[in-house]
Amino acid sequence: MFIDGTERPTQRASDYNLQKDYYSGKKKRHTLKNLTFSNSCHKILVLSNTQPGKNHDYTLFKELNPQIPSNVMNWVDLGFQGIETDFPSLEVIIPKKKPRGKELTSGGDCEFLIQYNILKYEKKS
Repeated sequence: MFIDGTERPTQRASDYNLQKDYYSGKKKRHTLKNLTFSNSCHKILVLSNTQPGKNHDYTLFKELNPQIPSNVMNWVDLGFQGIETDFPSLEVIIPKKKPRGKELTSGGDCEFLIQYNILKYEKKS
């Protein structure tokens, strides 16, 4: 199962305090965010409630506290760092972060990222 956050642009609120909640620093615009749980066939199994774009993917995951069976393999991106320690019963595959100033080569990390992207983004014919 792939767990990832998705953002959709929204109109900026006129109230300053309200608009701050919807501004996504990652996208550099005002957004709405959902957390999606999808399978390898790109079918969305679970869609979380819509939240302001300021919220982080992993924060949404912790608030949602999904009941995922322990035998399900979960692929997540680097936005979910800490999931292995906070949810030790989950089977999680998370890529390794590239060391600062170094290449990502040790232990087949590049191959892992290629495989992750193929599984997540390949087009269905």
